Amino acid sequence: MKFCLIFLIIFLIGFAGAKEISVNPGYSDMVLDKNVVGCFNLSIGYDGILQVDDKWSKIESKNIIDYNFSSNSFNLNLSYAKIIYSGSDYKQMICLSGSSPGTYYGAILYKEDYLGMGSWVKVKITGSFGEEVVNIAKITGGAIGSRPTELIMTISAILLIVLCWLLLKLRKKLLYSKKHAKKQIRSAE
Repeated sequence: MKFCLIFLIIFLIGFAGAKEISVNPGYSDMVLDKNVVGCFNLSIGYDGILQVDDKWSKIESKNIIDYNFSSNSFNLNLSYAKIIYSGSDYKQMICLSGSSPGTYYGAILYKEDYLGMGSWVKVKITGSFGEEVVNIAKITGGAIGSRPTELIMTISAILLIVLCWLLLKLRKKLLYSKKHAKKQIRSAE
């Protein structure tokens, strides 16, 4: 019983310092004319210091491993703060322009030690002015690396309680087995 209680306390202390990052929207879609700057805002929910980075890909993918190019590889110019000192809610403006027509897929990443989150970006650079209208507000859900931390913590706590209960039952069974074995030895003598 003491073991379970100590284990439970140590386990719960680990969650006391748990942090969570949220980034909204999880997806932004932009259409820009060549060499025209467009901007969009991201809302970051975090209390602390975050490093900001961007990664790009030739293909549309929801696997961050596929994003292994820099913005310079596609002649994209991005402007944003590389380090943010966030209170609980922070709005960050991301501005970009491109000099090579095409469709590019990116991820704006927010990192702090072991914790990370981000937002997918799709930008289409058109060849001539006025070819398409800028569409900054097309938004869908699904942030990069989103983790339902509350659900994980709840499930972990329940599993820990079940483990302690099973250990207690096992202990009772072992004690009963020892007593029963001693009675059988005594009766056999």
